[in-house]
Amino acid sequence: METIGAFIKKQREILKKSGRQLAKEADINSGYLSLIERDKKKPSPDILKKIAKPLHLPYEELLAKAGYLPQRKPAEEPEILRIADIAKKLPGRRRREALQILG
Repeated sequence: METIGAFIKKQREILKKSGRQLAKEADINSGYLSLIERDKKKPSPDILKKIAKPLHLPYEELLAKAGYLPQRKPAEEPEILRIADIAKKLPGRRRREALQILG
């Protein structure tokens, strides 16, 4: 299972943001963000709320990943089910790739 720190770092990298850029946008110390991403510190719910917005993620998702809320399986998410239905209508290789990404 992916840690909250690894998840935050991965999402930041997907958005091509530096640690300093994310820290500035979240209004937290860049050194503290580094500790979170390296799993040296567990972020509080307040810090997760600050991080969620610049990462374009639901606050609840970060709370769940950090263990503050029960984590839902992707298939339980209505949005994922809708996307999976759309992916099933794609032709051959694209359908397989999309469904593989969705898990």
